[in-house]
Amino acid sequence: MTQQDPKVSIIVNTFNRAEYLRKNLESLQKLHYSNKEIIVVNGPSTDNTTEVLNEFVGIKKFKINYANLGKSRNFGIMQSNGEYLAFIDDDATASEYWLDELLEFMRSEKLAGAGGIVYDVPSRSVLWERVMSDKFGSVTSLNSQSEVSKSSPTSEKFLYLAGCNMMFRKDALMQIGGFNRYLRYGYDDVEVAGRLVKNDFKLNYTESAKVNHLRAPSSIRDDNHEIIDESSYLASQMIFIYQTGNPGKKIENNRFIEQIYLEKKKSLLGKFDTDKLTYKELKLLQLKLNSSYLRAKFIGRKKRPLF
Repeated sequence: MTQQDPKVSIIVNTFNRAEYLRKNLESLQKLHYSNKEIIVVNGPSTDNTTEVLNEFVGIKKFKINYANLGKSRNFGIMQSNGEYLAFIDDDATASEYWLDELLEFMRSEKLAGAGGIVYDVPSRSVLWERVMSDKFGSVTSLNSQSEVSKSSPTSEKFLYLAGCNMMFRKDALMQIGGFNRYLRYGYDDVEVAGRLVKNDFKLNYTESAKVNHLRAPSSIRDDNHEIIDESSYLASQMIFIYQTGNPGKKIENNRFIEQIYLEKKKSLLGKFDTDKLTYKELKLLQLKLNSSYLRAKFIGRKKRPLF
């Protein structure tokens, strides 16, 4: 591809992952596609992220004072100049032709969005491939291409693009109001895909566009890459259900949400019983889970925001 090809803005949202971010940016600077800009939105990081960013020239760098992925993604969109927007996680690296493959696929298929394969480095396996969700945010991977082809505004399941490997037309994201800023972490990719599909935009998946996901430890994931704190995921799934997945179905939604809330409470007890959590950690995580549940119940009653 040449400079005459459409401009692509790559948006990386980061928070306290300096060493992973360095690997990410090194891979992005080696991309074959030339008509691109790299935008890094740095949350309130307290590690040496700023120093790492200073090692790289020709990158647009922004500092924000909140740790909210939905808002951070929207901030990156507003700083972008590209006709197409590509998103990759700060703990992932891209293959050399990642952008070429996504863009060529999108243009040839006349798509609003496309995603590719996510190889999970810790488990040495494919983590996400042809991922789909239903109206309750129950997700499955490794779906068949025939199932993906059935994704439509009226289908029971819809294709969504893994947040660490996705590209959209900017005008399509602008039309649906960007990402949901109520989603601090988790389900932002599911929710935005759901809105696009409901508005009759076409998404698809290509195996040729690959990223390697290193799955860095975080406040919710331990050093063994196991999710310990599911409070953010619970809140985000609930908000997705109420505002985008199944709006207006209060009884049906509440029944499902009570079920997943109880399952997550039991999961915490199971981790305590197998000595993965101390009693103090258990009580703290139970408190966070309950707080997220109540927060999402309140926010879920609100109208889905635009940017």
